[in-house]
Amino acid sequence: MKKTLTILGFLASFPAGVAYADDDCFAPMVDWQPRDAVARLAEIGQRHVINLALDEHPESLAGEGDKLADQGIFYTHIPVPFDAPEERHYRAFVAALDAGDSPVHGHCIANWCVSAFFYRY
Repeated sequence: MKKTLTILGFLASFPAGVAYADDDCFAPMVDWQPRDAVARLAEIGQRHVINLALDEHPESLAGEGDKLADQGIFYTHIPVPFDAPEERHYRAFVAALDAGDSPVHGHCIANWCVSAFFYRY
């Protein structure tokens, strides 16, 4: 049941119209993510965000944990190198899913790592 709620929460956290497969995926994140996205996550009831992006990536959201905390959303950061995810990263992701509130919103920069992790979960 928790797994179903987690996945439903993940899918529900995507605001309609943000990005489609035929959109320019090379546009900077600030151009395709609404500036009020953090507040929107709180509005739709997200309780936990898991970030797999590296802090030093130019498109990472500076101060993400603080911005989420201001909205009452629990934040877990698991920095996963895009080209070298390891089993320990996945295990930390599973632990965060199992320990945190639901629904959960997971993300990274391109959403490839988080998609693979959710699929495996």
